[in-house]
This record gives sequence, structure tokens and C-alpha cells, in this order.
Amino acid sequence: MKASEEVLFARFGEATQAMDRGDNAQALKEFLQPAKEGYRYAFNSVGVLIEAGASRDIPKEDALKWYRRAARAGDSCGAANLGTSYAALGRVALARKWLSSAVTQGHHDAAVELGGLYVQSGKPEDRVQAKQVLQAAIESGVLMESQEERVRTLLQSIEDGVAVN
Repeated sequence: MKASEEVLFARFGEATQAMDRGDNAQALKEFLQPAKEGYRYAFNSVGVLIEAGASRDIPKEDALKWYRRAARAGDSCGAANLGTSYAALGRVALARKWLSSAVTQGHHDAAVELGGLYVQSGKPEDRVQAKQVLQAAIESGVLMESQEERVRTLLQSIEDGVAVN
């Protein structure tokens, strides 16, 4: 029998508190029940905790499954994490797809990652897209200082015609 939305929300709250305390194993345990019952707000958190190694019993590769579920449920963080994971695996087309989805939903960190992928390709058409994405990210006013610095470096590399990793 599926738990009610209120029960799932309560478990989500308990999981968040455990995560805030640094008890990732307990947080994963608490997030898993709502996630397995379809509570979409828990999907990305399960992926993050699995990727962070909160369970020895769950392979880290399973994080992709949870990020994908989150992304398909409309979670911009899930889409960003899925895209970043695919980029780390060298699956650039999938990385771009999911990072673009996150950017469309207003996820500015994903814009920095996506812009970086565009710059790395070295293709002129990708540099145009990189410039648009990166300028929008910096104009959002919500980036951390380190992200702003990365964006400035990427934009300068576009101006200089140099590829940056």
C-alpha cells in the first residue's frame, strides 16, 4: 500500500534533517522510501547520496538512474546532475541534452557546465551557443564567485579563440 503524500513529505523532512546532520546513510534510508513510492522530490537526493557513497550496498552507477528519474519528473537539479555525470563519463551528447534541459528550467550552475562543454568542442557554432549560455548565467546574478570566475575565463577563451578544459 502506498503511503499518503503527507507521510512521504514527513519522511522527506526526516531525510533532509539527517542529511543536514551529516548522517548520509540515514538520509539515504529515509529518502529511499518516498523515492521508491514515486515521491519525485526525493529522486535527486537519492542520486546525490548514492553518488557520495552513502551506501556500500548500492553501486554508485545507480545514481544515474535516480538522476534520470528526477530529470524526467521535471527536476532541474536532477537534469543538471545527470548532465554533469554524463559529461564525466565522456558522453557529451547526453550531457548536453540534460544540461540544456536544466538550463531551460533556470538552473544556472548547469549553464556554466553546458557553456564549458560548448567551449571544449572548439566548433564555431558551439562557441556562439557557449557565449549565449554563459552570458545569461552571469547576468542572472545568482552565481557564486568561483562560478563567475569560471564563466569569465570561458568567455575570455571564446574571445581569444582558445579551447579551455
